[in-house]
Amino acid sequence: MNRAAFVRQPVVVASSQILQLLDAVGDLAYVAGGAARQIVMGAEAPPAWDVDLFLYHPGDFERAVAAVAALGYVNDVDTERSSEFAPRIPGELPVQIIEYYRDAWSLTSGQPEDVLSHFSFTTETFAVVRRNRTTEAVVGATAVDDTLSHMLRVQNVTSPLVCGLRAVKHAYKGFGIEPDQLQIIFDAYLERARAEADKWRY
Repeated sequence: MNRAAFVRQPVVVASSQILQLLDAVGDLAYVAGGAARQIVMGAEAPPAWDVDLFLYHPGDFERAVAAVAALGYVNDVDTERSSEFAPRIPGELPVQIIEYYRDAWSLTSGQPEDVLSHFSFTTETFAVVRRNRTTEAVVGATAVDDTLSHMLRVQNVTSPLVCGLRAVKHAYKGFGIEPDQLQIIFDAYLERARAEADKWRY
């Protein structure tokens, strides 16, 4: 996918939790993935499990963490890839701020179109940005139709293992995957396994 395959459009955010988060981190980060999909599609989308915040600039991670903590969220888990915050009250979603990571297949900081281009499935390619009190959705060209079909379409095999695990996670949300799409993931496993094996040949 590339920038031409995304559209930006005004969007209304009904969730007070997400509005507060976007107001707090609007110049630092944006919501992407399942929570953004639910904002754009409403009840037609599966419920989000958390709110993922992606940074515009990798150097803003600590500022974003401080902004979320200032809203009363408690940082309860840190991993190599994210800082996670527990919900403040029942009914709220946990919040994750995604650390910067880049390799040949993945990118986790930058403009929404750049980051979304590296997501595994087209059904994940939703972001919501808020700057200067203006809220926009950034949506992959086929993201809404693919979500309505409840079938995963591979956009990018970030890591074959991660992509496979994400397919399983999406199965719990009611998504299926066609054999030809599953074959893309299997082929990537094979290709990268061969590349790794070649490194160890004498």
